[in-house]
Formats: sequence, C-alpha cells, structure tokens
Amino acid sequence: MYSFATYLKKNKQVGAVTGINNAYVMVEGIPEVKVNELVSFENRAIGLAAQLLPETVRVMHLSGPVPALGTQATLTRELMTVKVDSQVLGALLDGLGRVVQSGGGSEEQLPAASLPIDGRPLPLNRRRMVTQALETGVAIVDILVPLARGQRELVIGDRKTGKTEFVRQTMLSHMFNGGICVYGGIARRAADVNTLTTYFQSKGLLNHLVRVVSMATDTTAACYLAPYTAMAVAEYFRDLGREVVIVLDDMTLHAKYCRELALLARQPPDVTLILGIFFTRIRGLWNEPACLIKVPLLVCPLPIRSWVICRVISRPT
Repeated sequence: MYSFATYLKKNKQVGAVTGINNAYVMVEGIPEVKVNELVSFENRAIGLAAQLLPETVRVMHLSGPVPALGTQATLTRELMTVKVDSQVLGALLDGLGRVVQSGGGSEEQLPAASLPIDGRPLPLNRRRMVTQALETGVAIVDILVPLARGQRELVIGDRKTGKTEFVRQTMLSHMFNGGICVYGGIARRAADVNTLTTYFQSKGLLNHLVRVVSMATDTTAACYLAPYTAMAVAEYFRDLGREVVIVLDDMTLHAKYCRELALLARQPPDVTLILGIFFTRIRGLWNEPACLIKVPLLVCPLPIRSWVICRVISRPT
C-alpha cells in the first residue's frame, strides 16, 4: 500500500477519528467510502470499512498503532486482497495474508495474483458434479462414509476424540498424492502451529502446505479474517487447476470473534451473536467451498456440544 499522503493527494477526501471502541474506530468525513474498502490513517494504521452509518463509518482496525481521537483518515479506493504466488507454498501467513515465515516455494513458476478475501462464488453453470472420491487415508472412513472431491465436511466430536489426527491424516494422504493443502488456523497457540509444522516437515511435505494462521495473541480482526484469507489462497490454486484440501481449525473460535465484533458494533442480540453463526453470518464462507471445484474437503474441527447448541438455537421458528 501507499502512504497516507499519497492517498490523500489522490482522493482529496479526509476524515477524522471521532471514537474508539476496541476493534473498531469511528471515522467521520469520508462519505464516499464503501463497505470492505481499506482506510488509511495518518499514523500508518490500516482499517477496513465494516459498517456505514448516517454520519460516520465504523472501521475495523487491521494493523499498525491504534489511531487516537482526531487522527486523520482518508480513502484508498482499494479492497482488501491477498497476494499469492508460488512462494506461498511452505510459507506461514498471518490472518491478513502477510508472510510471517517464508517457505521453500514451488519449483514450478506460478503467476502472481492479488485476490479479494471476500470473492464471489462461481455461478452454478460453472460448477461440476461431485463424482470423484477423496482418499482420507483412514480405511474405515473411506469404506463406510467415503468423502468426495468438492464436498464440504464438518468434523465434530468432543475433546480428545481424534478430530485433529483425522484431519492430519487426510492432509497427509492428499499431499502424498501430489495435492496441496491450505491450513486455516484461527486463534491458535504457537505450540500447536510448531507441532503441525514439525510433523509435515519430517514427512518432507511442507512445500505442499500453506499455513494461514492467526495467533491467539493477534487482533480480533486478524482472527476474524483468517478463514477468508485461507479461502482466497485455496481459490488461487483452484483456478490453476490444482487439487486442494482446505482445513479450517476451528470454526467455534471464529464464531466467538464474530460475536465479539457484533457486540462491539452494537448489533441486536439475535441469532447472529451466538454459535448459530454457522448458519447465518458466515453462510457466505460456507458457500465458498461449494464453488471451489478443485477443493475436495472443508474440515472444521468443532466440539459436538457447541454444534448441538448451534442446531437448536438456529432452528427456524
């Protein structure tokens, strides 16, 4: 991105911060801003326009120091995108798509691209029928409840019941067959990420894996956007005709951050503020894998009690 002065000179529209509410910053004076547009602050902070109000704009703080009251802000007329190329293979990205740890990349030179994190799904006439099986490497699953390429799968169960091991085995089997895996970690511990990295590094398959991880210490915005960033990376390889498995771990925590952001935005306490968010707020995210023709599996480890609560609370009245 360019500097604040460059955007100000280009757009000639300046606003000011009138309020601060944890993850959100209230900005007044930029009436031409659009939802999901990036906002630049004079203290080098970057925000995302999340909600348009009659007099102000509620901006989600993404990176940089938190703007103080009176800090100037201007438009960028740019949407939030993720830059992807062959070097992301084996790399570790944060929830905003920035490279934290570089990887070995791919010997094959892939074209660079900047993809929006909130891309539109493919139309129905461009989707294929689900016809090919996906080998998970777990014999009992492949025989009794086989999964298919292009299918979305929710892995549910109580703690310590083998969800993580099943997901890891599925990723391992897919990468052994030459596929690519995108791991989207939401509010993970550093120890968990290191364990995952060491495991696939010992198998010599780290260059078939893209890790998009928001740490538990990251901002609320980074944790909220992590699965969308991971989905954009998966779409990049899908469009290149590669076989991709995307894993989101776990969506319970994503629902928690969605609820936190909704409460900070003073939204009414309805179904979108509880774990029923799986069936309301992020249904757009769930629709994405259906259009990922080459993405065979969406795996979301989720405690079964939370999932049952979702089903009960989100049931139509």
